[in-house]
Amino acid sequence: MIGGFCRGAFTFFVRGRAAIASLGALDEAERPRRLDEARHAAKALNKQALVWTAPLAAIVSACVANAAGNPVRAEQSLRRAIDLAKAADMAIHAAAAQLQLGGLIGGDDGGVMAAEAADTMRSRGVRAPERYAGMLVPGPWSATRPP
Repeated sequence: MIGGFCRGAFTFFVRGRAAIASLGALDEAERPRRLDEARHAAKALNKQALVWTAPLAAIVSACVANAAGNPVRAEQSLRRAIDLAKAADMAIHAAAAQLQLGGLIGGDDGGVMAAEAADTMRSRGVRAPERYAGMLVPGPWSATRPP
């Protein structure tokens, strides 16, 4: 640990999110390898076992589950990320995960959830909450259930 920061934690977070964000540009044969890269990043973040790395691991895990077509697991991981981020005083990360969860849930409940998250982000200086959430919690987060 260097000055309170674990070596590589931010790198794993960036690599995991970048792997997910790049999936749309890949052909089907390349996607499994990229998903494995994101899974590896989530596992590495989990191994750090720090209050502030746990929400990052949960975010990457949610992105992997979403990209792999497992909305139930994605929702569980997003809810975990929100709880862990709040406990770690990482309000922007919690709000970004909540905004994406609102998109995943859809309907009126999802819309309210996403709007509250966007308001939280704006109150903390984020000008474009949806874009910022897309950077922190990448992937297409659309409703998988009827409203």
